[in-house]
Amino acid sequence: MSSGRQIKFHRQAKHMTQQQLATGICSIPYLSKIENNLVTPSKEIYILLAERLNLDISLSEGDKEEQVIFEKINLWNTSMIMRKDEESKKIYSELSTEIKYVDDYNVIIQYKVFLFRYFMVIAEIKCAENVFFDLQKNAPFFTKTQKYYYYKFTGIFYNIKGQLNDAIKCLNNAVNISTDLNIIDPELDYYLAIVYSRLDKIPNSIICSNKALDIYQKDFNHTRVADCCMILGINFNLIGDYDKAEYFFKKVLTLDSLTIGNNRGLVYHNLAYTSFNQKNYQEALNFINKSLELKKDNLRKIPSLHLKSLILLESEENKKTILLVDEGYDLSVKYKNKKFEYKFFMLKLRLNSSKFEQDKIDKVENEIIPYFRQQGDYHEYKSALNLVGDLYYNFRLYKSAANAYKKAIKK
Repeated sequence: MSSGRQIKFHRQAKHMTQQQLATGICSIPYLSKIENNLVTPSKEIYILLAERLNLDISLSEGDKEEQVIFEKINLWNTSMIMRKDEESKKIYSELSTEIKYVDDYNVIIQYKVFLFRYFMVIAEIKCAENVFFDLQKNAPFFTKTQKYYYYKFTGIFYNIKGQLNDAIKCLNNAVNISTDLNIIDPELDYYLAIVYSRLDKIPNSIICSNKALDIYQKDFNHTRVADCCMILGINFNLIGDYDKAEYFFKKVLTLDSLTIGNNRGLVYHNLAYTSFNQKNYQEALNFINKSLELKKDNLRKIPSLHLKSLILLESEENKKTILLVDEGYDLSVKYKNKKFEYKFFMLKLRLNSSKFEQDKIDKVENEIIPYFRQQGDYHEYKSALNLVGDLYYNFRLYKSAANAYKKAIKK
């Protein structure tokens, strides 16, 4: 390890100024040179600086122990990739104690990078956000490999938060670094496929999905094969190739329950959407009811409640639709799911389309449409514009309707 970078890392981690560290030991300019590896300090000065920072400088045994911890951190990442939840939980429990006795900044950063990922895996997004902010301070100390993981995981993080433009930017930064490092990572291709799909860039998404699928099939990684089939099915659904969409969704259902895990409900949700797009509303209703039965927690039910509302609306079951829309809207607000809060709000407008409510249309134009555009969610952005166009058209405000439709076409 670099002793200068080690000193700088721990000084910043302890929020000490150079003056606070250097006082009584060396000059501030000399400390700056040490931290930037422009000079090598004498053993005496290094010991004094290390002691002030409470660093253990007995390195011989420590280095070996820290190497073991470093390898365990990488094993932890592998367990998360393979979705071995119990194993990754066990390793986290061990590492969270062991890391307290580590001084090597490279090991500490490696731990933080994969801790960032771990909190996303267990859906502790606020904890992940805290680690993310902490990692930003450590960015000057990243190795190139750590920088790769940082961009990859940040892309995943932004995808979870719905910040799709930021997500694709970070994931493409990871792609550039992976090329330099000769890294082949199907998981990166998989997340690129997800974000491209959400950005309505379906050809890009299909290319990335197939690239990841080929590797996972060769590795007999059936869990990830199922993931790739899901995103391919969603993509073919979006472009209207319903036979292919159904093929990929049903392929997932042929896999055993252990492989699919909690995704069976998601498969039935997407089969419902495929049937809905083909106007097979009774079949769609059967599929979406299966999906809702399989989803145990209310947070995961929100998208399926929205789809069921659409199915009932098209089936002219207006009373049932109103009740379901109210339920979905309330859950979206409760769980702070802004996307579906807005989607249910727009459904309410559709249900009351015979009544002209300018204030609610203003909310769509001034709040909802800018939100979806900023997030990069162009599918919802266009849906919102078309809704505004339809509402204005219904009340013969043709100029306003035309403006909304034009924006939807332009994207």
